[in-house]
Amino acid sequence: MYYYPYSYYVSPYRSFYPYYYQPYHFKYAHRQRQTDQLFQKVWSVIQSELEASYQKLDEYNMDRRTANIIIQQVVLFVVNNATTVSGSISQQTNQLWKRFSTTHTWILQLLVTYRLTEVAIEKFLKNIIFITLENVQYSPEKEWSGWESYGGQITSGPTVTVNEQNKVDLFARGIRRELLHVSRDENKEWGEWKSLGGTLTSSPAAVSLGDNYLHVFARGENKELLHIYWNGESWSDWETLGGVLTSSPAVCSGGSNKIDVFVRGTDRSLYRKNWNGEKWGDWQPLGGNLTSAPSALVDGEKKLHLFARGGNQDLIYKNWDGEKWSDWESVGGRLTSSPSAIISKKNRITVFARGVDSTLTYLIRNGHNWSEWQSVSGTITSEPSATFSEGKRIDVWAKGEKNDLLHIWTEN
Repeated sequence: MYYYPYSYYVSPYRSFYPYYYQPYHFKYAHRQRQTDQLFQKVWSVIQSELEASYQKLDEYNMDRRTANIIIQQVVLFVVNNATTVSGSISQQTNQLWKRFSTTHTWILQLLVTYRLTEVAIEKFLKNIIFITLENVQYSPEKEWSGWESYGGQITSGPTVTVNEQNKVDLFARGIRRELLHVSRDENKEWGEWKSLGGTLTSSPAAVSLGDNYLHVFARGENKELLHIYWNGESWSDWETLGGVLTSSPAVCSGGSNKIDVFVRGTDRSLYRKNWNGEKWGDWQPLGGNLTSAPSALVDGEKKLHLFARGGNQDLIYKNWDGEKWSDWESVGGRLTSSPSAIISKKNRITVFARGVDSTLTYLIRNGHNWSEWQSVSGTITSEPSATFSEGKRIDVWAKGEKNDLLHIWTEN
């Protein structure tokens, strides 16, 4: 008969182990610290992905605390052993499963007491192993390309859009305060810089609507919001949308022919103006104490996410869940520019900014959990602009020390 171990050893991971099972690496402080850091990093970003595993155990009437013990043990095992297996993630999953099933028999026996079959146990644990491997191996900080210069003479941070055909459109302010535009076609061939006129007093912000529609916004000479668009054949004239801006605008789209523009007002609060497909709405105040331009994105569930630098040079965050706005919250960090946020696979949000040492800094939000700040070496002299494309690629653009356009990328 299986004896359920009610007495547990409390690990540095705030999880619990049976007294008779204390992992070997706990005897070694240095390795323990390294493992703890990696475990905490992985654990923080996979919470939303693990929710289905908790729900599965709940179906078998297992309490959350016991489920947490089991799931943490699997994740910890993978973190400790991920570098000892090879092949595809599926092959690595199978290798780690075979090992785990022989070294952690007490977990298998515990699951049996909750009436899980052997097939169900294997499927359940392999899924956790697979999720953990994906995130252990997700390490863009180790995979960034070097910064490369694309030349040019720009006097603002860039803004970039990528459509479904992976066509890239890049905009920045030129030395005459005009809007400059350069594009890369579906064959990854770059065109020449072109002037679209206007008199800009901020960085531009752009959004792509479908295959052939582009909208670009900026602050004008009278601090008003300016707008120009591409209809698939030609560029419109510049128009003014009013307002009194004290920052560059941010723009995102939550659906076909819908646009949301966000700016900082004279009271340092955030303001929103939206296009519903037929007309522009009035300016809507959203509060906050912003010390930079905002950044905005819409996730796969049509939820709005807003970011800016706060009064303590920290990253502040606010979201719309489809029914109401959240309060502003601080995510920490020390920013010396406005942020730029992207949504990648599995609704993972990555926020980029310039750090105190003029390097690119970023952090990741997965579900409701934030990672630690990471940095990428190299000097940038503007806020960054980031895109996600091809289902795996992150590109970041910024102004360099010679007022040239800089680019760096990674795959996620």
